[in-house]
Amino acid sequence: MFFIHRCIMDMTKYKFLQQGVAMPAMNNILSKWVPVSERSRSLALVYSGMYLGSVTGLAFSPFLIYKFGWPSVFYSFGSLGTVWFATWAAKAYSTPLEDPGISAEEKKLIISETTSGEPVTTIPWGVILSKPPVWALIACHFCHNWGTFILLTWMPTYYNQVSSTSLLPN
Repeated sequence: MFFIHRCIMDMTKYKFLQQGVAMPAMNNILSKWVPVSERSRSLALVYSGMYLGSVTGLAFSPFLIYKFGWPSVFYSFGSLGTVWFATWAAKAYSTPLEDPGISAEEKKLIISETTSGEPVTTIPWGVILSKPPVWALIACHFCHNWGTFILLTWMPTYYNQVSSTSLLPN
């Protein structure tokens, strides 16, 4: 029993380590593929898609549980994740230069409209963390995440226990 518990804990740690790089990786890829003038719109679209996925998953999970049992949620979303990963691994490239599917003209256009300055060698953390706007952003981000994830995780319980609404089909 200890072995199973240990394996589950290790897999959970591994999952969180993987998810921790998702946001910086998205920013990095978008900085190489999206022109500066369209970057904020593309970031908004990508990040809103994450929340749409959470809400959609929470909306479909009761139906899956009702029709096929609770393991179906894990099999369904795990299968979708596997298909998504296979598609991403086959079709996505880190930079336009690596993508064989776009023409030289497209590559030139994309590269000319994205900025790639000199690589940063040192980050002035002391200067950055001494600015009040940075701390305001940190506080806002913390509060936003706390509120969002409390809402997402407790929403089904609230519907069921407080407002006596069933999430299952009639």
